[in-house]
Amino acid sequence: DATSIPIGTAIDNVRLYVLDASLRPVPAGVPGELFISGMGVARGYLNQPALTADRFLPDPFNDLPGSRMYRSGDLVMVNNDGQLIFLDRLDHQVKIRGFRIELGEIENQIKSNSQVKDALVMAFGSKDKKLAAWVVPANAESFDKNTLIFDLHKTLPDYMVPGVVMALDAFPLTANGKIDRNALPKPEAQRRPFVKAETEQEQQLADIWQEVLQVEAVGIHDNFFDLGGHSLSIVQVQNKIREQLEKEVNIVDLFRYPTINALAKFMAGGSNGKETIEKSQDRASKAKDAAARAAQMRARVQRRKS
Repeated sequence: DATSIPIGTAIDNVRLYVLDASLRPVPAGVPGELFISGMGVARGYLNQPALTADRFLPDPFNDLPGSRMYRSGDLVMVNNDGQLIFLDRLDHQVKIRGFRIELGEIENQIKSNSQVKDALVMAFGSKDKKLAAWVVPANAESFDKNTLIFDLHKTLPDYMVPGVVMALDAFPLTANGKIDRNALPKPEAQRRPFVKAETEQEQQLADIWQEVLQVEAVGIHDNFFDLGGHSLSIVQVQNKIREQLEKEVNIVDLFRYPTINALAKFMAGGSNGKETIEKSQDRASKAKDAAARAAQMRARVQRRKS
């Protein structure tokens, strides 16, 4: 009746601990992180002292001087038979803007999109972490990452939508067939060549983006979401366009035109959000009046018949 195959128990000369966040043992049936101690534990990572210090910790349950335990990153629990059950990877949980999220949940949403064949999501950045997605498109020629981001905003909260999306022909693989995450292109390297603003309106929009996104420079072909933009900051951009440029732009249009160049051309084309709303309201008002006149006409006809 088990939902997954147990990992089993420790081999000879190896100790397995299931610990909570405070490195205290948890009872059977309670999830915790798997730590490995004993003769099979390595001394550390070659030429990576910071990673070694993070993963190889002093073993508080072993009296042998200098003994250490390895933090596996596996979320497990012990069943009633003493067998270890694997539940998930703890490094698939990240904290973005104060929210703890599951990267697998985002990957599933991306994979459900008709444009995508496969997807991988990871967090990047040392302080202010951001999400990046690497996708293998179902059709590379027709793939549109801006449409994908727009669709994700319909099903995911803002903090779970990746700010960077990179399309790949295929994922790089290790010798044993797993995705080689270290070989993936770096999110920071995806920014397009810088092209400065050419018109007054492009410069005004670039200044607004710089202020909202807190970046040093914005090129007219830079993508708002690639620079770390999200739905909260896009509302700030909308407000500043209204205040500084005295123009009304719909949120939907800001999603549709995520570069300075595209947005400036859209705004210069006379497509004004305020005008669109006013025209819609005018059409609705006329339709309402026409419906009212038709209702009055039917009422008069009915009275004559009676």
